[in-house]
Amino acid sequence: MRQAETLVVRVGGAAVFAVSCALLIAFGGCSSTAKGTTSTDHDNSGSVSAKNTNSGGGDVSNSHADTDDHAGDDSNSGSETVATNKAGTKTNTKTTVNASATNTRPRALGKRIAAAKKLKTTKSVAAMSKFLVKPAEREIKRKRFAVAIPLLEGLVAARGEGDDYNYKLGIAWSDQGDYTQAVRVLNSFIAATNNGVLRGRATRARDNLAKAENPFAKQFQRNQFQSRRYASMAFRKGRVAFRHKHYADALIYYRMGLAINPLAGFLRELGATYDKLHMRNQKIKFYYRYLHRRPFGKNANMVRKALGKTKGLLSPLTIKSALECQELWINGQKLRRVKLPMKNVLVAPGKYRGLCLNYKYNFGMFENSFVKKGRKGALEFRWALLVNRLENPMGRLRLEDARTGQMHNLALVPKTVGVVVPKSGRALKLVKTSLNRAKTATQYIRLQPGQKHVIKW
Repeated sequence: MRQAETLVVRVGGAAVFAVSCALLIAFGGCSSTAKGTTSTDHDNSGSVSAKNTNSGGGDVSNSHADTDDHAGDDSNSGSETVATNKAGTKTNTKTTVNASATNTRPRALGKRIAAAKKLKTTKSVAAMSKFLVKPAEREIKRKRFAVAIPLLEGLVAARGEGDDYNYKLGIAWSDQGDYTQAVRVLNSFIAATNNGVLRGRATRARDNLAKAENPFAKQFQRNQFQSRRYASMAFRKGRVAFRHKHYADALIYYRMGLAINPLAGFLRELGATYDKLHMRNQKIKFYYRYLHRRPFGKNANMVRKALGKTKGLLSPLTIKSALECQELWINGQKLRRVKLPMKNVLVAPGKYRGLCLNYKYNFGMFENSFVKKGRKGALEFRWALLVNRLENPMGRLRLEDARTGQMHNLALVPKTVGVVVPKSGRALKLVKTSLNRAKTATQYIRLQPGQKHVIKW
């Protein structure tokens, strides 16, 4: 009996399902329909669904989608489809990549886009992800879910949500104690699978878990050492495929690695792979995500150069501080030996969170900035110094928080401490109290960024 399988990758917010159907001898024909997809990819860039994943050759269909929110395009639909067929006899690997998109915007804003490009894959998705099968099965038996779950997610990212390993992933989440994740995964499997027996099992498990609660559930933490190990294996395989211009293979390897361990390097490589596949908005999306994760990474300038070819994709961000930041963090990345201000650094549009630390003045400050596409942004640390000169008797200070309005005790040591200056320029309440609490005084002070304000009785 000949069977057909389809792996569908949803690009952007919409999906077009390409279904390959082989004749069934018993019925004379078949029709497969995918009734929904649920994303299993950590990057939230698309969802992967599959039907009856088998080994063998395959068809790969990529669509040039204009649906990337970061790119600022309106709602367009596109799909990337990877399908592999297995016959009763040995077949050769054959891959077809079709890129197409329908622009639903008014004609005044754009025109219909249609493009086609053919690529070839060297292996089926089952063969490419085979290196994860044995370790995943081994860790499931050992009930080491901190290792097994990332490996299963990598298999599902390659083979799709209709694969049996998606069912095993749902059961693994259940055994781990996270019933919410288990229900989510089982729902995606039920919607995508053609295996009636496993669909029934998954439905019963899903219904039982939906009614259950686990008060002892803990936040899941993947085994970083093992997940990095297998993610690195996928990364190396992807680099080899990319170097040999097997871009569809590289795409699958990188998505596997990203699911196993969402490292920033996969975002960069996925952007470069989509660039080779001429999928502009997917390229922009992953490059944007890389710049958000590593705005000053080793390869950030390379990504900026790639995005800088199109005017308006990046936005200039200025970072400055009223006083010295001995340590500076931007979006979780530590910047070493950086002198402020940093003017007009090209970044991807979006939210940026910075942390300025000064150990000498016992000061730490978070600051947020939302950078709009094509517009200038600023991340400014406004703070000043407060010097405690309360003598005869010695005293301590309580200062109003510039953001919350709550009163906080300032440290006795060091005598000079850093404090946040309100953006509105309003005065802050200051309470002076002697150490024996015999003397108290209240005043309001108006601070300026970079100012050194001395407090006396």
